[in-house]
Amino acid sequence: MPTLNREEILKIIPHGTDALILDEICDYNLTPGSEFIIAKVTLSTDYSKIFEGHFPGFPVGPAHWQIEIGCLAATTLCALIKGQLEQPIVLTELKKFKFRNYARPDDTLLVIIDEVKIKKQRIFDCKITLNNPTNNSLICSGYVSGWLT
Repeated sequence: MPTLNREEILKIIPHGTDALILDEICDYNLTPGSEFIIAKVTLSTDYSKIFEGHFPGFPVGPAHWQIEIGCLAATTLCALIKGQLEQPIVLTELKKFKFRNYARPDDTLLVIIDEVKIKKQRIFDCKITLNNPTNNSLICSGYVSGWLT
């Protein structure tokens, strides 16, 4: 089971340390037609500014932040497939995103990227799923499309 820590992720994607929310890559497969990546992120108190405003007294991770977590994992998978990325991925479309449960402070989430399709060497589609393994709940899922710059 191949893994990557934060420092290894930062070497292959064009994001700074403040933008990288992922803790680690737990597993991945680069076999064409079977590509996937599983990442882990802990919503620690380091992100208190996000939770303070969303919502006072009942903090939850904003939907756009959950999508960003998934997109970082997708970017990492594309970098593993294509080689180190010099520029970030440009998102072009979000489809069928559904938010089922809350992502709360101190939750640890598993991010699964699969159903990957890379077209014309630069355009990709994939499915993003965020799960909370502690209570076995689906947080959100949907599809994202983008292109590699």
